[in-house]
Amino acid sequence: MVAQRFTTIAKFQPGVPFVEAYGLLLVSLVLGQNGNPVHVVAITTAHEGGGTTTTALNLGMMVARTGRKSLIIDANLRKPDMHTAFGVEQAPGLAEVLAGTKQAGEAVRPTSIPNLSILPAGKPGVPPQALLVPQRLEAIVADLRGKYEFIVVDTPSVLKYPDTLNLARITDGTVLVVPADGSSRRAQQEARRRLERVDARILGAVLNKVSPREVVALSS
Repeated sequence: MVAQRFTTIAKFQPGVPFVEAYGLLLVSLVLGQNGNPVHVVAITTAHEGGGTTTTALNLGMMVARTGRKSLIIDANLRKPDMHTAFGVEQAPGLAEVLAGTKQAGEAVRPTSIPNLSILPAGKPGVPPQALLVPQRLEAIVADLRGKYEFIVVDTPSVLKYPDTLNLARITDGTVLVVPADGSSRRAQQEARRRLERVDARILGAVLNKVSPREVVALSS
């Protein structure tokens, strides 16, 4: 079960616009990238509180529903929340794997959702930027690529923390989450510029913080 405070596709019947929106996102990621397959996707936002965890959570659940062996990585080491969503311990997790005290296989946990596992953030004993370095991240992601068909990486604000740029560079693409309740166009443009500077592949943007009722209204 997923914590009640998270709005997830599991709360709605198939065919509901809220669920269909994530289905369309999955199709665009897997099938709509001009022949360039996406196996590892980073989810980020311009500012904190943009809704990356909710988006990563629902995308991971949607992928798992298709029968693909899927993994969600909580790479927001400063304000992790994915472990809360699934009701698992925060550590060991990504921080311990990056520090070399645990192997990825020891830190990954199964969830109650078939085909979906989680690598929680863990508890870093040093500043996160000291752990989230490209070489370590790339080695871990490369190892996990061989074990999972689809990986979703929940990342922190791209404007506040440089860690996200390191994460974006080693994934197949990045989705920028835009909250409907107020994030300036200038902030979104700057977020895109920073990602482009490190040659991150920007897959598109997702409008978040739209209530399921509003999704229904927009689709009718």
